[in-house]
Amino acid sequence: MPSISSSKIGVKRAFNFGAGPGTLPVSVLEKIRDELLDYRGTGMSVMEMSHRSPEFEEINSRAEQLLRRLMSIPEEYAVIFLQGGGSMQFTMVPLNLYLDGKPVDVLHTGMWTAKAIAELKKSAPYRIAASSEPEKFTRIPRANEIDLASNASYVYMCSNNTIEGTQWRQMPRTGDIPLVVDMSSDILSRQVNVRQFGAIFAGAQKNLIDSVGPIVGAGRQHIAAFEVDDLDDAVLLESDCAGEALATKFDETLNQINLADFPFETHSPALSLFRGSRISNYRMQFRV
Repeated sequence: MPSISSSKIGVKRAFNFGAGPGTLPVSVLEKIRDELLDYRGTGMSVMEMSHRSPEFEEINSRAEQLLRRLMSIPEEYAVIFLQGGGSMQFTMVPLNLYLDGKPVDVLHTGMWTAKAIAELKKSAPYRIAASSEPEKFTRIPRANEIDLASNASYVYMCSNNTIEGTQWRQMPRTGDIPLVVDMSSDILSRQVNVRQFGAIFAGAQKNLIDSVGPIVGAGRQHIAAFEVDDLDDAVLLESDCAGEALATKFDETLNQINLADFPFETHSPALSLFRGSRISNYRMQFRV
């Protein structure tokens, strides 16, 4: 059960440490409420407008540019916002990035990589390049335990294993083999070198904002495999209503984050409690 506290405006608010969507800043919720009937003079809710409209294109562009700034995503990487949740990428990634005759190397660290493996079985050959399963996933595989195939299509991993309570402190080095990572539960909780990855995906509802589908960022040579016709304007499908409404404030939520305020090597009890939960919960504690 979430704990309840009273906010400055006198409304009871939950400190939600459960899995999935967590607490949003009150200021963001208030702006969503105020613009629900008439978004910036358009005469309609953002839930009613076209995803091809100039208003929504501006929303999408603003969110992308803030994400690029916060994660230092270079221009040679594309950013796309998709539907389907982070788990859809368990299927979408191999369908698009697997190369015939070249296996997918998996770093198996728990339930979330197990789910990805279950989908891999349907579409692509794979190898377990490292696994901590014999130790019940109580730790991350050591560097000398990782055995990569020289011809692998890509290496797949999950950066933070919420069920098992483990996290990669240093990302494995894969040389010329693209590294694909599921960052759904710890994206924007620490600074990462985006150029180290061929592709990053994350379900946005866990750490960023509710009801928005997965974010995929990848080197353009890899994201091109996702058959995006225009990498600079990648709005592939109509957005879901709730997600589109919340996306109008996605950029405002991101704009309150300063990753420098969350040094990864800090091990205070508060950070231990908050690690892996939504960034806005960090903000409540530390008042960014």
